[in-house]
Amino acid sequence: MNSLIRSDKHRDPDNAIQIAATIDQTLRSTKQELGQSAPSLRTSRPLQVIAGMLLVVYEYQCLAASVDRLSSPFLGSLPVRQHTADVSLESAKKQSGGLMAQPLFDFDLKRVSREHYITGKAAINFPDPGSTTGGWHFLSYFDRESGVAKVSLAGIHYPDTTASFGDLGMIDVTDELARRRWSAEGRRLYIADHHRAAADMIVKWVLSDSKHCNVEVAEWFPSPEDQQRLLKLLELAVPKLLEPGRLSKMKAWLSSQ
Repeated sequence: MNSLIRSDKHRDPDNAIQIAATIDQTLRSTKQELGQSAPSLRTSRPLQVIAGMLLVVYEYQCLAASVDRLSSPFLGSLPVRQHTADVSLESAKKQSGGLMAQPLFDFDLKRVSREHYITGKAAINFPDPGSTTGGWHFLSYFDRESGVAKVSLAGIHYPDTTASFGDLGMIDVTDELARRRWSAEGRRLYIADHHRAAADMIVKWVLSDSKHCNVEVAEWFPSPEDQQRLLKLLELAVPKLLEPGRLSKMKAWLSSQ
């Protein structure tokens, strides 16, 4: 039984029932043998302890085998799906030396400023009273109960689009966030409106190597007027996307919308 537990080919969680059954059978047969030579039942407790220890050892080896599989070269060679709306490959390489070193979000508001305003999906889902644009998942990004604000910042997680869009669509939300019990600690907090946030996401996607853009134009901008406003804003970015491949990528996506 000990060799069964230690054998590499049995280091698989799928064999847990088989090993447990083997231990139980061994326990029963040993008790029977002991019962024939010594009727006392006082030996049952030590045997249970030994069986329990063997199960613990087996569970540990199962865990080790799982870790081995997770770190195997095979898994390391599998393609990893990238959430391209959260981080631009080109921007990340420039700002952090590589995609893996670049975080997707900040989890507080300490770095939010006019230069590094909140953009992306956190901005898309920030409510705009009286507007029909944007998303409906505010609490997914601003959870006051846990104190976590999952925000992407321009110039850090997203490309700096100031050269294309200037200050268009930037909103001071210090007072609104204070009303929602988010402290600015004496600073002013800025966020992109829904159109600017979507434009930032599209530019980031164009600069990336992803083929899929996850900007939901019809859902976030249901009226033709709002859709036209977004397209007009994107026209300002065209001179900055002079690479033929980048420009044609955005034009192809726009035509699909």
